[in-house]
Parts: sequence; C-alpha cells; structure tokens
Amino acid sequence: MQQTPLKLLMVEDSSMDAELTLMRLERSGLHVQSQLVFDHVGVDHALREARYDLILCDCVLPGSEWQTFLKHHNLESSMSRRGKLP
Repeated sequence: MQQTPLKLLMVEDSSMDAELTLMRLERSGLHVQSQLVFDHVGVDHALREARYDLILCDCVLPGSEWQTFLKHHNLESSMSRRGKLP
C-alpha cells in the first residue's frame, strides 16, 4: 500500500546534514516529500508556495537561533495554538 508522503520543509545550512536526515527518515519507513531551504528568505518563499506537515529547522543557523527563526516566521504562536509545541 502506497503511503501518503509526509510534506517536509527542512531548514538546514548543510546539504550533507539534510541528506543524512532524509536518509534516516526514509530508513525509518517514512515516505518523505521534502523541500530544502538554507535561510529565512527560503522559508518565506516556501511557506508562500506550499503547506507542510512538518518543518525541521537546524538549531544553529548562521546569524540566528531557532527561537528567533520561529518568531520571525510567526510559527511559534501558530504551532502552540494547535498544540504542537510544549
């Protein structure tokens, strides 16, 4: 049975780390349709163009940290309202 792909937005400045993460997810049995972006500009564009089931963000991006990243994209309050963040 074909599983519906998990739509993943990955925010990662290292393409090698992104590929390793995707390999690990696929080896875990997940069917992943991913979009890789490297910075805030890429996230802005990706979020305007599509909806995602999951956003994975490198916690150490040059020039920012994950809390700033989430607030910049207004994801923290949106996700907490849906019960996605503790």
